[in-house]
Amino acid sequence: MKGGVRPADLDGLEGDCPEWFDAAMRVPRRETEVEVDGSPVRAYRWGDPAMPGVVLAHGFLAHARSLCFIAPLLSDRFCVVAYDLSGMGDSPKHPHFRPEHRGMELIEVARDAGLFSGDRRPFIVAHSLGGHSGMTAIEQQPEAFGGLVICDMMLMRPSVAERYFDAGRPISWPAKETPHKVRPDLASILERYRLMPEQPIANPFLLEYIARHSVRAVDGGYVWKFDPAVRVTDGHPAEWWIAQPQRFVDLPIRKAFVFGERSRVFPADSLAYLREISDGAFPLVGIPDAHHHLMVDQPLALASALRAILEVWQSSDRDGG
Repeated sequence: MKGGVRPADLDGLEGDCPEWFDAAMRVPRRETEVEVDGSPVRAYRWGDPAMPGVVLAHGFLAHARSLCFIAPLLSDRFCVVAYDLSGMGDSPKHPHFRPEHRGMELIEVARDAGLFSGDRRPFIVAHSLGGHSGMTAIEQQPEAFGGLVICDMMLMRPSVAERYFDAGRPISWPAKETPHKVRPDLASILERYRLMPEQPIANPFLLEYIARHSVRAVDGGYVWKFDPAVRVTDGHPAEWWIAQPQRFVDLPIRKAFVFGERSRVFPADSLAYLREISDGAFPLVGIPDAHHHLMVDQPLALASALRAILEVWQSSDRDGG
């Protein structure tokens, strides 16, 4: 790490990191807890609150820090907020969780950050199952947001999805709630960290950063931060997944879909199907040489794609288009 003292959340990270990452992690951010229906949600904010707003929603079993190196790359033009979905990262699971809670927490995080003040509507950028949070928030308050970018969510042609689930794929939750196994030390749990689905790791320092913020200390060692109950509360049957592509297309809002061109979650047939049902109504942007976890594979290319989409939308809003 070049440039002096490491930011605190890089404690323990081994070796040097690229200068862009060093600079991004030094961008000032505000950390807070937002109360959502009586339960705390951990949130982070970058940039001037007077600028147009962007809310980042992470994927299943992940946490906000999987996007904490992307947010600063947008914060010179936008006020960016990322948060830990309840039951993941440093947000405890809501004691009376309901499926609509995912939309509620995104809305309240945006409200707490002041993103609804003034006459500009914030945008949502969501990775994978975080797209469900984004879609739910828009369905709950369709006039509150200015656009939604989903990044590499599983959207399948119905016939493909039916074969997928008929084969007994594990994504067809609800799954069994299995307690975490306590690992005796930090090294032993970090070596077990994997992206799901697994993929080649182009930037090991990003994987290590995300992994180190995926664990917490307990008596006797370390466990994963996510609450095992979210495997059930955030599980959805096959019918739910089959409906997601049309649900996305039907949202009454500006949309874009960004995907990794080597993604196993959003393969070529998914792209063809989304093109068919959307009839060119919104951009479909591929990130070359990126898998499902495109923020780990190609963080700078992802940030550039997001900036381009959001800048066009913001310019359109400013010009009254």
